Amino acid sequence: MAFDVNAGRSFCRVAHATKRVASSLSVGVALIGSGCSPDSRRVDDLSDAATSPQASAVPAPLTSGAVSGNPGALTPAGALGLPMPFRSDDVLPTDVAVRESTAVTLAAVLKPGDSGPGAVAMPSTNSSGTARFSDNGGGWADALRRKSELKLTVELSPTRMRAVLGGSGWVLPSDTEVRARADRFGHVVFWPGQRAYRPIAPGTLRALLGEGRLDAAPIAVADLVARDDAGSRLGLRTRKVDVVSRAARAAFEIAAVPDLSLGSGGTLLCRFLLDLMNASPSVAICTENEVPLRADFRWLGGGALTFEVTRVTRTPRLTRADSVVSALAVPPPGAEFLTAPLSLVRPKLALSASDLAAFRPAGVDAASGHGAHGAGVSGDGLVVINSTDQVRGLFVDSVLVAWLPPGAVEIVRGLPRGRYAMQSRAFLGDSLEAAELRTVPGQVQLGQGVMTNR
Repeated sequence: MAFDVNAGRSFCRVAHATKRVASSLSVGVALIGSGCSPDSRRVDDLSDAATSPQASAVPAPLTSGAVSGNPGALTPAGALGLPMPFRSDDVLPTDVAVRESTAVTLAAVLKPGDSGPGAVAMPSTNSSGTARFSDNGGGWADALRRKSELKLTVELSPTRMRAVLGGSGWVLPSDTEVRARADRFGHVVFWPGQRAYRPIAPGTLRALLGEGRLDAAPIAVADLVARDDAGSRLGLRTRKVDVVSRAARAAFEIAAVPDLSLGSGGTLLCRFLLDLMNASPSVAICTENEVPLRADFRWLGGGALTFEVTRVTRTPRLTRADSVVSALAVPPPGAEFLTAPLSLVRPKLALSASDLAAFRPAGVDAASGHGAHGAGVSGDGLVVINSTDQVRGLFVDSVLVAWLPPGAVEIVRGLPRGRYAMQSRAFLGDSLEAAELRTVPGQVQLGQGVMTNR
């Protein structure tokens, strides 16, 4: 079944992507021969990268958020006495003033939307060609989904935040850290296994998490609409508030953590979430000692993403004599400013070949998989080509399998022969194609399907 290029795309965008695909085909041949994926964890690999077009971009002046549909005038942050924003070229002094420990640790996940236009469909086919899907009651699809889900461990103190990326499903390497402090807007990213850091300006998190770039997008005021209905999560009462920006509408559930001096820690997590929707960090969602437990993002162009806290762990309050220089320091002693430009991410498999072999276990019907092979395909390989101009994820039967940068070619090995529902989507789920049945062994080209939110 052939994919048709979306007629709504501009000629220059398609030509640009096609050029990159063509230039990477020789790399794809090498990948086919080796069957391996490059290691994307080394910081020293960044030194050979071209500078991102907006790597040194300075964000527009920050503004205060409007409430209930009254945007008001745009006011520079300095005039309001707000924290100054980080710049990507800031070399920060060692943060030695903070002497506080973690007050609360949150386990959280980011999940792609499972409803609305473009949701991941999960059809399969039996030997007669009838569309069907089942995991035979064994839960294998859920188990694989959990392996590749986007996990976050968030440590909060009264004035600092440390968020550690966990699991294999991120575009960035696992154990990358994003830190923040109450007296500055923006964040500081730390690379795993290294002392290297880089400040990132407000409006940069979308590009960093989804593309591995430091592009600072414009941020603007956002409308806050308080809701009358209350809720409950993890044994804590929550209040609800809607936030509307030019990028998304988000429904937040926020809770006060009793008997805990959390201070502005929860506010820093709120700023993190606001950055995903290009809203100003000055928008006052959380108050003192509050923390967001859930946020449902609905992108105005289509698609969805959910942030959800799954566990709250309180840390016993320490006496002043017990306090030490915090592990949450931004930056800690010995940290080094990363001078090298950031590279585009490399192809990254979210699941191993042995994990992929768990698809369609005994008892789950699948087509024979004897369809036409793509060029150069043999054995159980699936050739994946990203012909778009952004990092794209390949979802197979609703399970994230791989991330590919623009123009990349990657071999996915381990999937049993058969037909699968495959879908291409961007990291935040704001750009995605309709799921279609494809055959393994075979070839799939991301960016050549029907865009469901365009």
